[in-house]
Amino acid sequence: MVVILILGIMISIAVPSFLGLQERADRGAAMTTVRAATSDVEAYYADNGTFTGISAQVLHDDYDLTIDPTLVQVVDDGGTSFVMCSKSHGYYGFKLGPAAIVDSSTTAPTGCTL
Repeated sequence: MVVILILGIMISIAVPSFLGLQERADRGAAMTTVRAATSDVEAYYADNGTFTGISAQVLHDDYDLTIDPTLVQVVDDGGTSFVMCSKSHGYYGFKLGPAAIVDSSTTAPTGCTL
């Protein structure tokens, strides 16, 4: 009986901790994908002087073959800015322009259709 009680206590502590860990891992994965592509976006701008025509596929083809266009979306936002996002199990990592920080949310940022 004591063993079952101890196991019950251990499980009641471990399960919430594991669920929180999974949540943080998903959020981190989405943000890391965006951070990894940021230097490629900067290189695109340096080469072209504008964000017009930018996309994850262009970044993949011309700058970094490790970018997976099915996991990352980059959208021109008027030529002087962009929206970049990634999704991992219900969490979105995103960057809303060249001076913005990489952030995360459970809702898609405007312009992200992943």
